[in-house]
Amino acid sequence: RGDELWGESWWWWWFVMALAWLVAGSLASARRTVAAAARLETARIGCAWRDVPRRRAASVGPVATAAAKGTVQEEYRELAGDRMSKEAAREYLRESGYAGKPVMLYDGVCNLCNGGVNVMLELDRKEEFQYAALQSRAGRALMVLADRDPNDLSTMLVVDGERCLDRSDAALFIARNIKTQPVLGALGFTAQILFPKFLRDLFYTHVVAKNRYNFFGKRDTCRLTNDGKEHLFLQ
Repeated sequence: RGDELWGESWWWWWFVMALAWLVAGSLASARRTVAAAARLETARIGCAWRDVPRRRAASVGPVATAAAKGTVQEEYRELAGDRMSKEAAREYLRESGYAGKPVMLYDGVCNLCNGGVNVMLELDRKEEFQYAALQSRAGRALMVLADRDPNDLSTMLVVDGERCLDRSDAALFIARNIKTQPVLGALGFTAQILFPKFLRDLFYTHVVAKNRYNFFGKRDTCRLTNDGKEHLFLQ
């Protein structure tokens, strides 16, 4: 009887190991797919942004245009990569309508993230927040200012002045700072006290972020704004 139990346990052990291997392989494949898609999107956006500086170069006058155009074009072209200067990022944000409010940075193709933006637009009646897709020019400029990799789409971010919050800290900051929702704020404050950051971030990273496309799907296009709320979105 002991040998039979050992044999059954042995086969169950191999079954569990095989299942774990399949799950790990699927997650790794999904991660590679997302990374490749992000690289393609970066290349596409970079091509589209090359003409952005023309308006600014033309506005400084014919004398200064020749000297300034090359520098400005180079700075904006770098926005599609990893080398954009913080000065160029600040200038772009000033021109894009950044009001100094906390900015929620979301994955513009993620259905879960876009659902969260829809909820925020309903709850934040005093318009305490602004919004920007991680893939947008403004989103990448904000990440440059926050010393983050502009190609990193793995987590929602909140940029509040000099601070940049990610993962569970970003979600709890939003919950605590929607002035019209005191109950939600109390829940966010309680969750921050009861659950240690490493546990919250572990759940966010390995349960929510890594599986958001598998569980909730993706949009065909990147959401950059919202009808009737354009003044809240940075592009």
